[in-house]
Amino acid sequence: MENENKEFWLDIFLTLLRWRKFLFVNVFAAAIIMAGISLILPKWYKGDAVILPPENQHQTLSLGGIVPDIIGSMELPLMASPSDLIGSIASSRAVVDSVIKSQDLMDILGTDNLDLAVKRFRKRLKVKVLESGIIEISYLDKDPQRAANVTNELVRILDDTNRNVRTTKAKNTRIFIEERLGDIGDSLAAAEDSLAAFSLQNQAISLDEQTKAQIGIVAQLEGERIMAETELDLIKKSLTPDHPEVIRLTNRIEGLRDGIRRLEFGGNGDDSSSMLSQPLSDLPELALKLARLTRRVKIHETVFELLTGQYEQARIEESKTTPTLSVLHYASIPLLKDKPKRIYLVLFAVLISIVFSQLWIWLIEHLLSV
Repeated sequence: MENENKEFWLDIFLTLLRWRKFLFVNVFAAAIIMAGISLILPKWYKGDAVILPPENQHQTLSLGGIVPDIIGSMELPLMASPSDLIGSIASSRAVVDSVIKSQDLMDILGTDNLDLAVKRFRKRLKVKVLESGIIEISYLDKDPQRAANVTNELVRILDDTNRNVRTTKAKNTRIFIEERLGDIGDSLAAAEDSLAAFSLQNQAISLDEQTKAQIGIVAQLEGERIMAETELDLIKKSLTPDHPEVIRLTNRIEGLRDGIRRLEFGGNGDDSSSMLSQPLSDLPELALKLARLTRRVKIHETVFELLTGQYEQARIEESKTTPTLSVLHYASIPLLKDKPKRIYLVLFAVLISIVFSQLWIWLIEHLLSV
C-alpha cells in the first residue's frame, strides 16, 4: 500500500513536471490579465465615522431603593442595548431617505425610484455595533469626497432623529406628569383640609413617635406604589404587556401592596415590618383616623414632590438642543481606495488558473493513456 501511494504521488509530480511550462504560462497569463482588469475597475472609497456608546436614557418615575429592606429589587434586563437601537436607526428608512434627499444621490444611485435608491444605498452602507458598544458607520462611493460627506451627513441626521425621538418622548412624559400633578395637587389640598379639620376637633388626640415613623414608611411605600403605577400607565402606551419592563413594574406594584398590607394589618412573626410597631389597624378609633389622615397627607406630599422633580427633568429634556451622540471621529476624505483589492483578485485568478490547468492536464493525460 505504501509503495502504491509513493508511485501515485510520484506519477503526479512527474506529470506536473512535464507540463510545467503550460502551468507557468497559464498562471502568469491569468495573473497579468486579472491585474490589467483590476486596473480598469472603478475605485471605491470608504468614508467611516465612529460613535461612542450612547448613554442609557431610560426614564423612570420609581423611587428606586427607598425601602430596599421591605421590597426587593426585581430588575429585568432589556434585550436591546442603546447602541443596538442607534445602529438600527442609522439604517432605518427615515434616516436613509433624508440622506439621499439632502445629498441629492438619486442620480448617483442610478434611479429615480426612491425605494430602489434606498435599497442600493443600504448595499453601500455598513453599520457595525461592536461588543464594547462603539458604533462604526461607513459608506462606499466612487468619489472620496462624497463618501466622507454622505457618512458625516448620515451621522448628523442620525443625531437629529435621535434628539427628536427623545424630545417627543420627553414632551409626552411632561404632559402626562402635568396632568398627574394637577390631580395630586387637588388631592393634597383636600387631604390637608381634612387633617386640619380633624385636628381642630380632636386636639387631645396625638400619635406616638413610633406610630409616626410607621406612618412615614407606609407613606413612602404608597408613594412608591403610586409612582410605579404612574410609570406603568405611561409605558403601556408604547410597550406590550409581555415586555420585561411592564412585567417588572407589575410585580413591583404587587410587592408594594403586600408590604403596605403588612404594615397596616400585621404580618408574620419573622417579618421585618412587624418589629416597627403594632399594625395601624390595632390603634384606637380616633387615633386610627388621625393616622390615616396623616398618612394620606404624607402620601400626597411624597408623590407631589417626586412628580415635581420628574416634571422639571422632563421639561429640561424637552428643551435640550445639544447633540445626543458622542462622535469619536467624523469621516475624513479617504486617500486610499477600499476596493477593488488587486492582490486578492490576482491571487484568486492564479488559484483558478491552477485548478483548471490541472483539470485540463488530467483530461489530456487520460485521453492519451486510452
